[in-house]
Amino acid sequence: MPRLEGSFQPGGNDFTGYRPDLEDREEILKGSAPYQRLLSSQEWRELDLFSWWRVRNQASKGSCRGHSLAANGKLCYFINAGLPDLDQDGKPNEENLQDDFSPDWCYYRCQKYDNIRGDNGATIAAGVKVGMNEGLVREVDLPYEVSYQPGRASDSLLPKASPFKFGRYSELSTAEELFDWVGSGQGGIDWGTVWPLPFTKGCLVKGLSRNARGGGHATAGGTLLRGATVKKLVPSLANELTDDEWVLQCMNSHSSSAQFKGFYFVTMEGCQQILRHEWTTAIGWSDMSTPEVRPFNFVKKSVFQ
Repeated sequence: MPRLEGSFQPGGNDFTGYRPDLEDREEILKGSAPYQRLLSSQEWRELDLFSWWRVRNQASKGSCRGHSLAANGKLCYFINAGLPDLDQDGKPNEENLQDDFSPDWCYYRCQKYDNIRGDNGATIAAGVKVGMNEGLVREVDLPYEVSYQPGRASDSLLPKASPFKFGRYSELSTAEELFDWVGSGQGGIDWGTVWPLPFTKGCLVKGLSRNARGGGHATAGGTLLRGATVKKLVPSLANELTDDEWVLQCMNSHSSSAQFKGFYFVTMEGCQQILRHEWTTAIGWSDMSTPEVRPFNFVKKSVFQ
């Protein structure tokens, strides 16, 4: 059943495509794998995204749900096998879309399950159906277009999507669950939230009021970073974080000019308050069918070295 009744209206300057008013949490719970804590916080690991991740720009289209799902596919591929080489030509992470998943496929197929017409966003629940049942299409097969053209994501592309299905997902309801999912190498985070979030110094979320209102936006959580690492990257946050605390790094789809080079950071307390907000739905994606701690395939040239 939808989680909200009349308290959210799509449209306006803050709406970028997530529909909390149509979210079906019961449907998400039906297929959600039980969450299993795998590591203590002392065992979590950082993962370098800055040296290879290409930040996307959804532009004026309400396709954030498609971008967050495609981003999770790319992240899970990376954790499992290193830099994405979707076409298996021995040239990973190519810039001509050879090694990216299609946000348009994800967006339009989500809308199909949501029964949404027009450029009016989509839900996390619909993305679960796409990711588990259909799979993701490579972007060379459906390049991103700023104009709204849902007919491009036709059933004829389903055979191309079939090889790229997720192994499982889990609904996450606490910050500890979310941080452990990422820190233990399970995969990425896919969440829809109120937008904009209250950014400190333009890129850090330390909390969220239960009464916060605005638009709806879906983004992907990619890795954990130590406070010391974040402060080194963003010196203006020197007085906002302790060196030892963990922070979630998220990938946005508003271009590299948004927040910090297209990424934003969330403290554990900030994450917990976001999860308590009635508009938030969060799941963890994994390409594995069973929970298992997995070491990251680190990029050779890391910002942490």
